[in-house]
Amino acid sequence: MNLVSNNNLNLSCWSAPFQTNDIPLSEYIKNYKQPPYLNKTLRGNKLKEYLAQFDCIPFTQLQKNALVGTLLGDGNLECRSNNVRFTFSQGRGRERNKNWDFSGMVKSIRKEYVYLLYTIFVDYVGSSPQIYIHNGNPLYFWFHTFGIKKLNYYMDQFYVKDSPKKGKFTKIVPKNIELMLNAEVLSFWFCDDGSKTPYGYKLSTDGFNELDVIRLQQALENVFGLKVNLGSSFNKKTKKTYYRLFILASSRDDFTRLVEPNMIETMKYKLHPIR
Repeated sequence: MNLVSNNNLNLSCWSAPFQTNDIPLSEYIKNYKQPPYLNKTLRGNKLKEYLAQFDCIPFTQLQKNALVGTLLGDGNLECRSNNVRFTFSQGRGRERNKNWDFSGMVKSIRKEYVYLLYTIFVDYVGSSPQIYIHNGNPLYFWFHTFGIKKLNYYMDQFYVKDSPKKGKFTKIVPKNIELMLNAEVLSFWFCDDGSKTPYGYKLSTDGFNELDVIRLQQALENVFGLKVNLGSSFNKKTKKTYYRLFILASSRDDFTRLVEPNMIETMKYKLHPIR
């Protein structure tokens, strides 16, 4: 692929391994290396010219899987004029306190995972992942893509508009989610929102309503044959009920075998050993 170049842009010296080829995520991870700092300072016509070369090139299967998996988790889409951009972040989570060492997180496992996703979408990204700071407080480590026409499809699948006037969107689970699921999608989703329980696994689906979570439960059962329970808890502060999915002990090893080959090494702390 011949990329547009100017004084501020020269990608010929490097690219993510196999970036334009459809290869399994497990193979991509084996060849993955954290790239050097990148800054594509493109504006106006130069940006349009750069992105135009990708208009007729579909996302690779790996990019599609990463999109679907992270949109079920921590990924988000944002409308930018007539196009949509993808954003991904990993932050402090529940450890929000003044004495929390954010720099420690940036050097940790989550940084590696953010960089992995960044390399998958690097052709569409303007700069390397950065720390987002608000009012002097570091909140999360993130990156975002340019506005891309190809993302409009995923916006239509994963979001509904709350109100035409407000222009706000709510994330949903697509009705055809079963057609989108595979082991790689499940692995990205688990890296985002999964954790161990004493006997199995939990997928935190707090951002979706009950019907959406039931749809995910049925999809996991139908596509992978997993035994999955739906759990809920009521939050007195928000006065809302949140729903989560639990992979039962009888399906624990099957789940591990599905996701383990597709996980970066530093995220495998989330896994149970195979019994």
